[in-house]
Amino acid sequence: MRKINECPFKLLKVAFVLFILLFSGCNQDVREQFADFEIITPKDNRTYYTDEKILFSTNLKNSNFEWTSSIDGFLGTQSLQVLSLSEGSHEIQLTSKLSNITKTVRIKVEEKRTENEWHLLTGLPQKIFLKNDIQNLGICSLSGSCNNINAQIKANDNFTANRDLNFKYNRRALLFKRHISSRSAINKKLSDEEFFNVINTENQNEFHQIEGKKYYADENIVIYVEKSFYEKNNCKEKIDICIRNFNSIILPRLKILWGKCADIDDNGVITILFTSTINKEKTAVGFFYPNDLFSINTDINSESYNPYSNEKDIIYVAFPSDEDSNYSTGSISATLAHEMTHAINFSNRIVFPLLKNEEPLDQMETFLDEGLSHLTESLCGFGDSGGNSSFVNYYLKNSGCYSFCKNDIYGAADSVGQRGAVSLFLYYLFEKAGGISWNNNTLQIRDEGGIRFLQNIVKSSESSWHSIGQAFGKPTDFLFLDFAKNLLENNITDTKKDPVTNENVFSHNELSTYKTDESFKLLEYSILKQSQISGAENILEILGDGLKGNVYTFPF
Repeated sequence: MRKINECPFKLLKVAFVLFILLFSGCNQDVREQFADFEIITPKDNRTYYTDEKILFSTNLKNSNFEWTSSIDGFLGTQSLQVLSLSEGSHEIQLTSKLSNITKTVRIKVEEKRTENEWHLLTGLPQKIFLKNDIQNLGICSLSGSCNNINAQIKANDNFTANRDLNFKYNRRALLFKRHISSRSAINKKLSDEEFFNVINTENQNEFHQIEGKKYYADENIVIYVEKSFYEKNNCKEKIDICIRNFNSIILPRLKILWGKCADIDDNGVITILFTSTINKEKTAVGFFYPNDLFSINTDINSESYNPYSNEKDIIYVAFPSDEDSNYSTGSISATLAHEMTHAINFSNRIVFPLLKNEEPLDQMETFLDEGLSHLTESLCGFGDSGGNSSFVNYYLKNSGCYSFCKNDIYGAADSVGQRGAVSLFLYYLFEKAGGISWNNNTLQIRDEGGIRFLQNIVKSSESSWHSIGQAFGKPTDFLFLDFAKNLLENNITDTKKDPVTNENVFSHNELSTYKTDESFKLLEYSILKQSQISGAENILEILGDGLKGNVYTFPF
């Protein structure tokens, strides 16, 4: 016997089960859809202030979120909102009500600032509340950039030639052949005349063959001059000045600052060649060519192809001249200090380890290698007459055009402005590390912590931006923000005089200011000072587009 209404009841149960399964599947899709979200801002482990508006944002745009603070409680339900928080350490939670998933960041909120601090730009446009006495705005980027921000930089890059060219070597290709000879130049007769391969500094791939005539030799150096040029030009007095500067001032300081060159030809001396090709090509004042420290190899099919090596520790400089200030005796003397720094530091990082059959460090990035060499010019007493002060002031006049460690606004990876910027930054840290003092009897430099800092950069396992912080003991980005703040406030001063040359150790002008109502491209690791920003409502709105990474503003 069939029970009454059994089939309709079974159908009802099936329909109910199907409804539950369908509804559960929809819920599962919803949960998956709203599970993939992130807190964009505020940033984890960042410090904010009670008088600061904090941006709260996520990558999904809907109102099914709930923001809460471990101190202030419920904060709102929007995916994008701005508000201030109470003082204290906050755990910020963002919960998706559709997926019931929670994301967390931890931030610290400190009381209202009693002095000017950096503001991290969390989006554009962004408003900053100003104090009544604010007159200037600093902008500083770390690994950040912006296509357009509120000033425009206009600079004339028509300036003096770089001190030198920065040549890279192929660490996989070049081999050593160390010469065996008597240990001292005193016991070895150096050639009176010798042919040298000299790279064309204009195209940087062709070479001149120059006949050199021995001009001077002692236990430290041997000087050759381009024979044909020297015999036709009266430049003996100027060359003698450069030699005296090098032997009595520069070389003793270089040994304290950096150490010694590799001496791969084992003759105990550094070779210096004065060549007119540098004067004629007007691209540099002198240079160090790393491939000279490796064996010559004319086999074009060889990985160690190196056909133009002079197989010796050698520095090339232009002839001193009164007709062009780029080639004054001061400039040549500074260049000798500069190029020797390249040679010694290349020896320390690469040549000495290779000679010991050890793994060499990477060659330093150009911005750092050049910054250290320009700083050495000043520490050797030729920062003014040699031109490093001009490089620094050129940067300070056109700061918005240059990144400290990336390409400049023109796309160049090496420039006068960048070299001046980096040498100023390194000098600031050099002084903070203790700097140097002077021996009253010998007037020789003595380390008070600054030299140790510089040498630690050369010893660093890093070869670029982070090596600076590794040597100092704090992250480079932290040091850069501290430097930028002091530079903006004109707190980086130096009134020291070199007791031997009577030149300023590191003289420079104030950072230039730019208008705030125009726009320009902001580079990574750059600094800009803007003026006349006070408004009736004491609110500054930062405008721009394409904001990326860490960009800070600093009203002062």
